[in-house]
Amino acid sequence: MTTVNSTVCETMLTYSKSVELRLSLLINWFIMLPSFPIIGYSFFYCWTRRLFHKNTQLQVIIHLGGLLIHCFGRFSLHTLDLFNYFHPHTDGCDILPNFYRCLILRFFYNSGQALISMTPLSIILERLIAVGYNRAYENCSINYGVLLGALQIALAIAYLTTRYIHAAFRPASFTFFYCQTLVSSTISTNETYIPLLLIIVSHIVSILIFRCLEIKNKKLREVVDINLSTRYTLDQGRRSFIALKCFISYNCLMVSLITAGLMFLHLVSSHFSKPNYMAIIEMTHAIPLYGMIVCIAVYWKLRTIDGEQRRNITMALRGQAVHTDLYFQMFEKQLN
Repeated sequence: MTTVNSTVCETMLTYSKSVELRLSLLINWFIMLPSFPIIGYSFFYCWTRRLFHKNTQLQVIIHLGGLLIHCFGRFSLHTLDLFNYFHPHTDGCDILPNFYRCLILRFFYNSGQALISMTPLSIILERLIAVGYNRAYENCSINYGVLLGALQIALAIAYLTTRYIHAAFRPASFTFFYCQTLVSSTISTNETYIPLLLIIVSHIVSILIFRCLEIKNKKLREVVDINLSTRYTLDQGRRSFIALKCFISYNCLMVSLITAGLMFLHLVSSHFSKPNYMAIIEMTHAIPLYGMIVCIAVYWKLRTIDGEQRRNITMALRGQAVHTDLYFQMFEKQLN
C-alpha cells in the first residue's frame, strides 16, 4: 500500500470514528423517523382535500414534495454513513463513500432543499393574482397555478445550476471522505453564498409583500358594496393568509439560519476538524425538523380558522348576531 493510500485510509478512519459526526448523523436520523409520516400524511391530506384555492394548494403540494425528496436523500445518506461508521472495520479505505452514491443521493438532498427555498416566491405571486383579481379568482383556472409551479421548479433548477455547474459528474483525482457537493467542485465557498444571500433577500421582500397583501385583503373585505361571492373569495383569502403566514416566516427563518450558519462556519473553519465541520453543517441544515414544525403549525392554524367559521355559521343559522366578519353578517341577512 502506498503512502498516499495510507493517508487516505487514516483520514477516512478519523471521519468514521468522530463522536461529533456520529452524534450529528444520529440526531438527524432520528428526527427524520417522524418527519416521513408527518410530511407524507400532510402531502396526502393536501392532495385529497380542498384546503386552499387550487392554485395555492398546488404550490403547497410542490413544497411538501420538495420536503419528501430532501428527506429521502438525506435519510439514505445518513443510513449508509452510520452503517459504515458503526460496522466493525480496520481499513478506512473499505468504507470510502462511493462517488455515484454521493452524487445521486446528494442531488436528492439538494434538489429538495432548492424546491423548498423557492416556494415563498411562487406563493407571493399567487397571492398577488388572488388579491388583484378577487372578483373572479374563485373560478380562476388552475393554469395559473401550473405556471407558478413551473416557475418554482425553474428557480430551483437555476439555484442547483450554481451548485453543480463546476462539479464533477465522473470520478477523478479527488476522494470523498464525506458526501458533499463542493468536494468535487472547483467553485469557491464564497461563491456559493451569493445565490443563498439572494434567496434570503427575496424571502424578506416576500414577507413584506405578503403583509401588504394581507392588509389589502382586509380592507377589501371591509367594503360593504360587494356581492356575497366576492366576499366569500376574500374571506377564503383571509384564511390562506393566516394559515400561510407561519409557513412564509418559518421558511425565511430556516433559509436564513442555514446561510448564517454556513457563513459563520466558513469564517471559523480553521478552528474545527473536517469531521466536526461536517457534523455542524448537518445540524445547521435542520430541514426535516422545519418540515414537521411547519406542517403541524399550518394544520393547527387551519383547524382554528375552520372551528371559528363553523361557530359563526351556527350562530347565523340560530339567528344570533355575528360580529366577526361582514361575510357572515350578509350570510345571516340572506337566511332571514
